[in-house]
Amino acid sequence: MNLDISKPQKADFVVLGGASQGLLPILSRYSFCELDYRNSKLNLFALLHMFVHLGFSWRSYCISLLQLTQAQVVITCIDSDALFYSLKHSLPEVTFISIQNGIRGNITESPGGDLWTQLERLRHQPPHVDFVATFGPAHSKQYKNQIQCETLEIGSSRNNQFGVSRYTTPRTRPLIGFISNFIPPHCKVYSNVSSSPITTHLGSRPIPAHLYFHAEVVVGRIVAEICASEAWEFRVAGKRSDDVVGEREFWGEICRPRPYMFFPRDTKSSSYEILDDCDLIVTIDSTLGYEMIARGTRVIFISERARILGGDEARQFAFGFPDDFPDEGLFWTNSTDLRHVLSMMRRVLTMSDLEWDLCSEFVRERLMVFDAGNTLLHQLISDVATERALMPI
Repeated sequence: MNLDISKPQKADFVVLGGASQGLLPILSRYSFCELDYRNSKLNLFALLHMFVHLGFSWRSYCISLLQLTQAQVVITCIDSDALFYSLKHSLPEVTFISIQNGIRGNITESPGGDLWTQLERLRHQPPHVDFVATFGPAHSKQYKNQIQCETLEIGSSRNNQFGVSRYTTPRTRPLIGFISNFIPPHCKVYSNVSSSPITTHLGSRPIPAHLYFHAEVVVGRIVAEICASEAWEFRVAGKRSDDVVGEREFWGEICRPRPYMFFPRDTKSSSYEILDDCDLIVTIDSTLGYEMIARGTRVIFISERARILGGDEARQFAFGFPDDFPDEGLFWTNSTDLRHVLSMMRRVLTMSDLEWDLCSEFVRERLMVFDAGNTLLHQLISDVATERALMPI
């Protein structure tokens, strides 16, 4: 554990957690700082402040750190951290804003470590923030059921900050994209299933890597086979950069000898640029799939992970969560029958733009709003600054 001996910077706005999600261009007009309070470095001044006020917990340390910054507004893009929703009880004069950055089910690295289970432990002080900026109304309902807050549907602030770029050159054959959710270093789990590590938990239920990522194996091979047989171009949009070894090898094992292209995630915007160029995208349950529909791209969901894992806890991997939808729709299915998937892909590819817009409209209205340039988030920050009389610098 390292010790930071510098005095915390005073600022009107404090961004907690280190993930700015498009916030920095908005906050650049104001006095702000970023605090990565979850790293291994402790601030000496905050520790002394905490001890003087007889605090001896991580929560007390975070409160002391914020008090030393004299923050008027505290924002996080790590909306899955339950601690954030407990801080306002000790700092009632501060405005707290949480920005959703992922679909929130009960999947977590450690048993019972998901947001909703952690919030249950705060019932002696009910979770409370001023605003939660969510993906859409379905998600707002989920947050309001658990947290005292106002909600604002802004979509994905990360998605909103990148403009949509479409190809202009006519194609002789469709380009199909696939969204990878694979996380290295589990690329060798299929050669020795008995040694497969636990990669995640559904509530308290441990899920080994070979079971969790088997959805990628099944669906990836089906789409690669379809694209090869139809002479369609096929590209895989990676989840990580090539600095993280394993993902490229994983997809090579799945797709070969069928033709494919693998694109690592080299920059914050590269996944959007890679997929904006596609005629059709296939995903299993990625948040990025909903973001791409919000951007106007045609997307098919094949909910194989929900089927493999089974049970009520796996509902978070079904299409449309946290809303409830049937297993089958115009552009989603839980079937991995090759002929069925091919038929769905052909149907969506041959829809007119108007037909696609009409059948996918509910996604943009309920599940993933698109607000180009984050104008709604910009307005929220501006309104809060005005209300608190915080002047631009």
